[in-house]
Amino acid sequence: MGDWTKARLAAVMAGERAVIPTADFYVLKPLGASPGRDPLIRRAGPFSFTAGDDAVILVRHMTRADCRAVERAAPGRFFYVVDDLLYGPALRGSGLPADYAARLEAAAGRLDWILRRDPVIVAPNRTVADQFGPRRTLVVPPSLLMACEAFDHFDSLSGRPRIACLGTRSHVGDLEAIAPALEALSRRHPRIEIATFLGRHLPARLKALGTVRNRRPLPWPLFKRVLKAERFHVALAPLRDTPFNGARSATKLLDHAAVGAAGLYSARAPYADIVSPGVDGLLAGDDPREWLTALEGLIADPAGARRLAENGVALARRIGDPHRARALWEEALGSSLRHVRG
Repeated sequence: MGDWTKARLAAVMAGERAVIPTADFYVLKPLGASPGRDPLIRRAGPFSFTAGDDAVILVRHMTRADCRAVERAAPGRFFYVVDDLLYGPALRGSGLPADYAARLEAAAGRLDWILRRDPVIVAPNRTVADQFGPRRTLVVPPSLLMACEAFDHFDSLSGRPRIACLGTRSHVGDLEAIAPALEALSRRHPRIEIATFLGRHLPARLKALGTVRNRRPLPWPLFKRVLKAERFHVALAPLRDTPFNGARSATKLLDHAAVGAAGLYSARAPYADIVSPGVDGLLAGDDPREWLTALEGLIADPAGARRLAENGVALARRIGDPHRARALWEEALGSSLRHVRG
């Protein structure tokens, strides 16, 4: 059992609400308890939940307890939640770290057991859903987990700008692509702080920058605490043009809303489809000089950066509305919820 799996299972034993982000974004937030609403699910295993009388929801991974829960599901009442591409060609062409891609492919190798049970595929977009071929599907957007309520941290932007790169190790190549912009920005503004969570996987050219505060990758329960406690002025979401990136959901925009940052995104899906440039975020092309220009502009205009951050939170509330996601789930679960609804 790998270190990450041990950390996830330890979190379950410690009573953590979710051990992987997929569970929080797509299941627990929309279907769990909320003000004025009873929960529609109960935990069955580390990565599975029961919904009503006869439905089971499995999230990405599985242990023996999850397998037992799935085997008890009624015909047609099994839902499999996945939010990434899992199959070989897209992974090999995406520049992911080799061991990261290998881990995804290993997970895909265990899918036969799942797919033989004819699940409804639950995914954030058609690209992810369609990788499994012609099957029943349910597209559910990720739900906003938390949002910054006050933006007085922008009062300190002119003194020490804080820039966040909240991506996991799958984003290492994306961050490396804009490294020249971060190097140039660090030379011009040596007081900035660039926060990353990549540990030993930080791109080599960024390790030499005194402006970078690089922390180790955190298990999801701990990372959520960081999102709740930390505040940044700007947050970056670069995406190279790869098949894997083309299937991503907009969860980074939701993370940026949590830390109260003005979002700067690659000018491609999913962000180009939802961000209004200059209103609720900024878009930049693949040329690092575009990223540098955008970052310089944000540092020079604290009031404008704050406005982008505030509007970015409003955008995150709209696209990440958990009530909307809950309605999609309720329609799909149908009769399974008859006793839950009373």
